[in-house]
Amino acid sequence: MKLIALLIIVFTAQVLFAQKQIKIVDFDTKTVLPFVKVIDNTGEVLLSDIDGIITLDLTRINSIELRFYGYKDTSYTSDFLKETDEITLSPDVQSFEEVVILPGENPAHRIIKNAIDKRKENHPTRDLSFSSEYYNKLIVTNDEILAIDTSALSESGKEIKETLEKQHIFLSETVGKKIFSPPTYTEDIISSYRTSGFENPLFATFGNQMQSFSFYDSQVEILGVEYINPIAQGSLRRYLFILQDTIITGADSTFIIRFQPRINKNFSGLEGFLHINTNNWAIEKVIAEPSEESSLTPRIVQEYTFLNNQKWFPSKLSATITADGLTFDDTGTHLLFKNNMYTKNVKFDIDVKKKFNNVEVSVEEDALENQNELISARAVEFDQKDSLTYIKVDSISDVNKLEYRLELAAELLNGNIPLGVVNIPLKRIIDFNMYEGYRLGLGLETSKKISKVFNVGGYFAYGFRDKEWKWGGYSTIRIFKPLGINLKFRYQEDVTERGGTTFHDDNFDLTQSEIYSGFYVNQMDRERLGEVVLSGRIKSNIQVKLIANYQRRWFTDGYAFSSSDPSVYSTSTVFDQAETAVELIWNIRERVMQLGDLRISRGTKFPRIKLKAAKGIKGLFESDYDYYRFNLEVYQDVSIRGVGFLSILSSSGTTTQNTPLSYQQASKGTGGNWNLSINNSFETMLPGEFYSGMHSDLFVRFNFLPIKTNLDWTKPQFGIHTALGWGEMNGRTSHTNIEFIDYSKGYTESGLLVNNLLVSGISGFGIGVFYRYGNYATPYVEDNLTYKITLSIIF
Repeated sequence: MKLIALLIIVFTAQVLFAQKQIKIVDFDTKTVLPFVKVIDNTGEVLLSDIDGIITLDLTRINSIELRFYGYKDTSYTSDFLKETDEITLSPDVQSFEEVVILPGENPAHRIIKNAIDKRKENHPTRDLSFSSEYYNKLIVTNDEILAIDTSALSESGKEIKETLEKQHIFLSETVGKKIFSPPTYTEDIISSYRTSGFENPLFATFGNQMQSFSFYDSQVEILGVEYINPIAQGSLRRYLFILQDTIITGADSTFIIRFQPRINKNFSGLEGFLHINTNNWAIEKVIAEPSEESSLTPRIVQEYTFLNNQKWFPSKLSATITADGLTFDDTGTHLLFKNNMYTKNVKFDIDVKKKFNNVEVSVEEDALENQNELISARAVEFDQKDSLTYIKVDSISDVNKLEYRLELAAELLNGNIPLGVVNIPLKRIIDFNMYEGYRLGLGLETSKKISKVFNVGGYFAYGFRDKEWKWGGYSTIRIFKPLGINLKFRYQEDVTERGGTTFHDDNFDLTQSEIYSGFYVNQMDRERLGEVVLSGRIKSNIQVKLIANYQRRWFTDGYAFSSSDPSVYSTSTVFDQAETAVELIWNIRERVMQLGDLRISRGTKFPRIKLKAAKGIKGLFESDYDYYRFNLEVYQDVSIRGVGFLSILSSSGTTTQNTPLSYQQASKGTGGNWNLSINNSFETMLPGEFYSGMHSDLFVRFNFLPIKTNLDWTKPQFGIHTALGWGEMNGRTSHTNIEFIDYSKGYTESGLLVNNLLVSGISGFGIGVFYRYGNYATPYVEDNLTYKITLSIIF
């Protein structure tokens, strides 16, 4: 018995030492090469895994041959393989020559058609609930400089190479669990993480956001940009497919198909390789990257495993990003981001307890302290280079206060200049509108360094056109953080748009069109306001606000209102008003990440709804008017595959009683030659030209995909605009000393835009021409035309 045990041990040792793992990398860049075809001298075929690793039994083979598209076929002997842990493939420039298509049926099309037909059935997040644990590792480094001979580097280049041979630039590890339940419920819970130099959980989510979890959606997301999937409906007319190879494994075959956009097809496309398995015509492996060059060059790799004889599921996901705009020293080498995710313990058809507050990504409170789970969950070796990265980068971060600098950057993105215990709100420094002209001022509010439970703030401002001072103060008490329940008090003496609708939104977003439409407000009332707002979230994507305020308003510019109600005691130019209101903001199926106190929206492909209902209360103190006022906005933007982007806004409102224009409905006019073009507005309608008591407007804009020019300074993008509106006003004679009409006959306009004619950095400038037609057009064509400048932010 002892002899048998000894023989087993000896045999096991021989097998272990005979099995050798070897990494395959690019000869020039040292980048790992996944899914390389390896043929040994016995004829057996295998593929390197997502990390470029092959496992060989060197006792039974004499040599191997490597084959991979874009690289030269290369052979290695077993004697050489015994002495190395890494082998290389050299790029073959000739393999990238233009493909010539011969007459006849393309054999790849039948395979792709089958994959398209089975796409929904094979989709991991479609019809079967699951839970899956994962480990994610993100590294930032520079592999290119490591491949350069040291003698060819400058002194600073040598120092960089020496450092990168010992450590990475950045390292982040994350452990979590993904949960899915049909049709759309998704939850990603991060249970442990560690990030070099930072404790903020924001970095722990970076790896998961680099690419779509699977390659089955109609549009694949890479770095937040959507690309048309080569197995989406209609892909055969957009993509060119070439059958490269076939590998037979048991009863199944795997077809390796190269894909790239067809010539003269203008769409956001990918190029790479699909490995389609005949077992349900599922994706077994995929390599993909954008077909167009950019300053960031991403490349994704995904590998799938057929689990429990039920479903193909992502087992390994990899993403590499080369930052072409970030070079080191004089070597011309680039910063490289490398991310790998490994899934395990996948369970299908489970019972999912859906949380009411549907946050898609969350971090457990003890995730940073829970390092034992991270250590036990590591799917790849944690080597000395990784360990030294944490030590060195943590030390650099402490010395340079990088965590504090990150907090400062976050405050700036939230619209604040942080100054220790106080912040300066950016929106209080400078503003512009046609009534006040340039508005300069200053605001201060307490930061979280004083208290995370409450803040207190105040501001003052001066308008150079109306020559009036404004001021105000406010305080917010955070009652219950998980649901975002806050109580806010404010008092101010300021101006407000006459007939405008304001949704209480504390977010600072320079991409919102509402910020710029405010430039063209030309009629305002002076206002003294005391207000209380109770806000909270019913779910992560549904916010409700309850509002109560008391106002005193003074009309400006000579406007006067004469009420037909004899019980109204106010003068024709000043009045008091008590008002209550409720606001609802519902972003349908919005994807939300909750990282501690930080809430990050990942957007939605479904409508976004804003509803406000207000009630004027007559007789409360000296309040003068009794009315109901309702406003509804429904907005949606849609990406149309291979064509462009459509945005639609439906805006409606009504005021039930005859009140001053302050509570009627102002039109969204931003007209005027060489003004900025403002989406979701009437581009030819002058500010203050129309008022109504009831209105319904529709704004539609479609931007086609940019024209390819291969020039950095121009990226022309055509767009078309149409706006329709109807508004009716009763009691027009009550409003005096002001010129306006309603648009009860229907207002219509259309326009053509050419965006991004000139591109500088992240800004694009273009031109638009708009035409007013229909019942409110003038007899002269030139008077109906409005010329505008377009401004775009390019990411």
